[in-house]
Amino acid sequence: MAATMRMEIGTNVLVGSSAATSKKGIIRFIGETHFATGEWVGVELIEKEGKNDGSLGDERYFTCEPDHGIFVRRVCICGMLSGCLNYYLFCM
Repeated sequence: MAATMRMEIGTNVLVGSSAATSKKGIIRFIGETHFATGEWVGVELIEKEGKNDGSLGDERYFTCEPDHGIFVRRVCICGMLSGCLNYYLFCM
């Protein structure tokens, strides 16, 4: 099922290990970073529940309000949730 989900910039997502504790956001970055190897997904969270403003150190990956940005791996796509906006669930 995970292989059929297409992640791209602008996709509305839920970030977290379960639907009950997840945070709503929008994908703003997908790619390699300078802070760690492998692919990372930068998400602008709707609420002020993040850890950055889209930058880490001296490197800017995307722009959002302070404490609205978070970077996660896309190793755990749990499924698509129905509703007006389609949100995907990613494990942190």
